[in-house]
Amino acid sequence: MKPGVGMFGKIVLLACTLSVSFLIAMAQEASQADSQAVLKVESQFHRAFLAADIKALDKLLTSEFVWMHGDGMVWTKPQLIEKFRSGKLAYKRDDTDSVKVIMYGAAAVVVGHDNRQYSSGEAIDFNYTTTYVKQDGAWRVAIFHSTHCPCAKPQPSLK
Repeated sequence: MKPGVGMFGKIVLLACTLSVSFLIAMAQEASQADSQAVLKVESQFHRAFLAADIKALDKLLTSEFVWMHGDGMVWTKPQLIEKFRSGKLAYKRDDTDSVKVIMYGAAAVVVGHDNRQYSSGEAIDFNYTTTYVKQDGAWRVAIFHSTHCPCAKPQPSLK
């Protein structure tokens, strides 16, 4: 008897190849769906900031949420919610752009640029990263890190 792959072996090899291809396609589709879900929550997160929507923020943030500000200050979830509740933090505008999602299984990192305006009129311009984790089937914000970005502000014209 000659060694080699018989018809049964060829069928098994073909089935394995098709299964792996199917699993890769399914993983890519799941990653794309998760990426879209994260972008949706990212949008809700920024709208909640603009509206000072404490109920929405309470649902969107993990209990361990931390905001690391560009000036080095760190706020926890209770501190952030209290800032909005007390009116000490309020925005007129929150415009994001250059938003990109990077998936890591049950975690995701969003990188983007934000131009906000406080209710007082003062504008701030910063780059940010938002770390999301999937908890109980929902994407939640675990960490928000902002880095003030004077380089992105309009530069004075040279005369």
